[in-house]
Amino acid sequence: MLTAFHKKKAPVVVCPGCHKPMRPGKPEPILFAKGLADITYVCERCGTRTKRTVKEINEK
Repeated sequence: MLTAFHKKKAPVVVCPGCHKPMRPGKPEPILFAKGLADITYVCERCGTRTKRTVKEINEK
């Protein structure tokens, strides 16, 4: 589950099927790629999943 900070900073991804905003999942760090993480987005309406690679968020 994302923290409130991550939800605020996560990019908004729109479902390609039903054109509704998708819910972001927990950021998963990428091995051997310093500062990058994968976020899996899920459409709550149709169940479509997509993965985006983003810079990790520093909570300082």
